[in-house]
Amino acid sequence: MTSTCTAADPLPAALTLVSLAHQAAALAHPAWADMARQASPALQLAWMVEQGLLSYDELDDLQTLDEQPSERDRIVAEVFAVLGWR
Repeated sequence: MTSTCTAADPLPAALTLVSLAHQAAALAHPAWADMARQASPALQLAWMVEQGLLSYDELDDLQTLDEQPSERDRIVAEVFAVLGWR
């Protein structure tokens, strides 16, 4: 089963955090439709890393490094925890 995203369909939260190339790679993956149903953006991003669609360095680059951690920073920290890093 494949999943397509139309202009009327909002992107899953995880995909809003990554580049267009990463979005395209995830959307083209045959297992993405099942992963997109995951409520957690952290689980979606962790899956992308596990599938080789996003590297640890690219994941690390998603952090804002602001003095006050943002929602994006919280999600990235959760991804690293899910993956057993840090």
